[in-house]
Amino acid sequence: MRIISRPDVLMLSFLSIISFASCFKGEVHLLIARIAFDKLSVDNPQSIEKAEQLLQTLTKSYPSLTEKEKNHPFVECATLADDIKYKGGSWQSDWHFTDIPWFEKDMQSTKDSNHQDISKSNPENLTAVVPLMVSWLSSNPQSPKSPQKHSDENFVREKILSKFHNDEQISRSFGLRLLIHYFGDIHQPLHCSSRYDKTHPNGDRGGNMFEVPYHYGSNDLHGVWDSVLYEFYESIKLPLADDSWKHLGDISQQLIQRQQIEDKDVKNLNVTQWTMESYKLAPRAYDGIIPDQKLDEKYIQENLKMLERQLVLAGLRLAHILDVIFKEQSREQLTLLQQMRDFVEQKDGPKHHTDEIKMISLNEMENLLIQ
Repeated sequence: MRIISRPDVLMLSFLSIISFASCFKGEVHLLIARIAFDKLSVDNPQSIEKAEQLLQTLTKSYPSLTEKEKNHPFVECATLADDIKYKGGSWQSDWHFTDIPWFEKDMQSTKDSNHQDISKSNPENLTAVVPLMVSWLSSNPQSPKSPQKHSDENFVREKILSKFHNDEQISRSFGLRLLIHYFGDIHQPLHCSSRYDKTHPNGDRGGNMFEVPYHYGSNDLHGVWDSVLYEFYESIKLPLADDSWKHLGDISQQLIQRQQIEDKDVKNLNVTQWTMESYKLAPRAYDGIIPDQKLDEKYIQENLKMLERQLVLAGLRLAHILDVIFKEQSREQLTLLQQMRDFVEQKDGPKHHTDEIKMISLNEMENLLIQ
């Protein structure tokens, strides 16, 4: 492994402008990672060990990029994707969302919209990124039979490799950090939708343009839902102090106890379905509220349990997918997941909120793994 004592020209601008102040609403991503960590620590500690070994590769080569990580890197790394988004890492900004349009009654068709490309989704979106990243991280870079080793069709792999001098292991280490974060995003309904109405004929960017009175650091609907309706609005200092680690553990256990999630939902590996689950919940965000008016307690209580469930489900699914990625006995079969590079068939894109993005089912891949 190449150990880099200082960033060279390619990485200098990327690293030098990163500030390490705590990321707003990072508490939610930390909780999701903590749920996954606790689940794997009990069910398959070997997967946690392998994940943290991979995470160390980036830490050794780019310590400045991982200054927020110390004693609990699996959890502490969960905010990195947001920390860098506007500070040198904007190249992965589109990977945080899939803006599937849905229309209010005053916007029955795309004819009412000024957006000429409403029927054409950005192919490099959150729903596309997650399975491609799973496919890449599941492949064995040391195996000559691994189709991912020489693949130039996985845009996720190629993009990250280009940022780290084509170093496969360092890129994988960075990619795992992004994947941990994206599991939170894909389970947040306003990361998977964009509302079209007369006020926002080009879409409201997942509630980012729906303004609400400033409260607990949020002044738009997207931010409010990012914080699970103001429940988790704190900025937790990283690296985690002992009391913060205990705090996250206590809250994650309370959340799990409040939610009864069936095993079949956790082990559902169809990323399209995850997106559509979130998407179908999105209209609830706008039900009964008016821009620039305070969100009342009734609205918060009607949606809080649902968002808590999404948070817990994200953590449990993250644990399951990492178990699939790192399970030793399935290593050779896991290379079959490379077929996910062909998973999206959206030449025309989703035109209406009832249209689902078409992609190869990861369940089909899982069936191959257990044969």
